Amino acid sequence: MGRARYVDRCIGDWHSTGTWIGDTTRVAPKLSRREEAAMAVVRAHVQAPVSQYDDQSAPGMYDLKIEYVDARVGAVEVTAAEDQDFTARQGALAGHRALLEDARLERDWLVILSDNAVVNAARLRLPQLLLRLERVGMDEASIFNAGDTEPDNEMAGLYEQLKEAQVQTARAIRGPGGTVVITAPIRTAFLSQDPDDVVTFVEEFAQARPSDVAKLGRADAAERHLSVWGGVFSTGWIPLRALELDVPELPVRAPRLPDEITHIWVAPEATPPARIVVWSATTGWLQAGTVRPAGPALNQSDLRVHRSGTASSLLSRVASC
Repeated sequence: MGRARYVDRCIGDWHSTGTWIGDTTRVAPKLSRREEAAMAVVRAHVQAPVSQYDDQSAPGMYDLKIEYVDARVGAVEVTAAEDQDFTARQGALAGHRALLEDARLERDWLVILSDNAVVNAARLRLPQLLLRLERVGMDEASIFNAGDTEPDNEMAGLYEQLKEAQVQTARAIRGPGGTVVITAPIRTAFLSQDPDDVVTFVEEFAQARPSDVAKLGRADAAERHLSVWGGVFSTGWIPLRALELDVPELPVRAPRLPDEITHIWVAPEATPPARIVVWSATTGWLQAGTVRPAGPALNQSDLRVHRSGTASSLLSRVASC
């Protein structure tokens, strides 16, 4: 029987099951950029080797492994407070599906779909809606202000038509006409300045991620770390403002976490200079590093890590898949 050889692939944060060379040799899949960043931060903070653990040789493996000099092991699961509905909808709008061409349209349009839109169904209904708006001379229509029209008004029934087309807002934009740009609704994260709102966030986040919690619970490890990255297009509840460097206080209250989690890390993306924080029952809340974005996301960021809450060396730029 011939020796099998499969090629590892990476598309964004998705990885194949790795590379097999020969009968027994396995090359682990590449770490995501968030996992690479988490590895660097944890390694510098705990001053112990941190390596990739999940080689996808078995289901439910945690991402990173800490190996302390006293032979204790720490399990680290890296995750993100992403708005998964938004991410999925943006994926459905990849490539040509984000554009609609119709020669009957005299204007170009920007269309923001509703929260629960099915992209293909919305694309089918958009032309009739936009043609109607052009016919009556409207530059913009939104589901938020399209009600309360008299039955004999030329825009009667607009709310129902917007809802049927699964459109939140349609706005005419400058251009030669005939092109529709389609996007998902944009949600922004909660901007509280209260550091203890970070505590509320991690409590609610842990409750909402039973699979991550269960994965750590199965780990044969003395420490079980959950590392959470969050950006402005997050779940709507990650108090990024409270982590910015001009807010002097760290969180105080100890979070109520499942027993499976002994440490929790919160790291922001796409913010002004901000701190990375970590909590354990032994230390309380500490600053474990800072993120100083140079661009619109963790992409092209300077990541500065801390050892036991004090400044350490400047790492190379970190990019996000």
